[in-house]
Amino acid sequence: MEVILRHPKFGDSNTARLEPRGGLGAGSQGGRGVAFFDVNTTANELVAEIAFPGGADPVFTPDLSRVYAGGVGSVYVIDATALRIADADPSTPAVDPIPLPGAAFVRQMTTDPHGHFIFAVGMAPEVWVIDARPGSTTFNKVLLSLPLPRGRAPLSGIAVTADGKRLLVGTGTSDDDG
Repeated sequence: MEVILRHPKFGDSNTARLEPRGGLGAGSQGGRGVAFFDVNTTANELVAEIAFPGGADPVFTPDLSRVYAGGVGSVYVIDATALRIADADPSTPAVDPIPLPGAAFVRQMTTDPHGHFIFAVGMAPEVWVIDARPGSTTFNKVLLSLPLPRGRAPLSGIAVTADGKRLLVGTGTSDDDG
């Protein structure tokens, strides 16, 4: 990621380049956000805790620059280099998550192998597709909702095949089906 500071009077700064550091793991804090830990240590300590309502199923982008995590009616974007919530809508003064239609509850997420799209599901009979391509005009926005044939149990599963050609979504409504 390249960073340039733009000042209205003094102009642009020199370019600074930040590299995702990798070596991080992330886990939900049970509805209170996401905790980050170092995967290259035996120490039992957290690197950072990012608090927000939700935190379900944090997913790293393949380039390790961002983490997407389910919120309450939204998906939060976390800058994995700065370890802070990233603003999904810079046109407002607030630091915004990505809103989902209908105040949806997100329980599971996945990404395609290239990290272009985030697929989010909850118990509702739909999959929300989020644009995760930084140069896109629809970056960090819901592109579409894919309808499912029925509601789903919260942990029914979602995955994208390794070749990126198929999205697999479990639609079981109990432990005994789908």
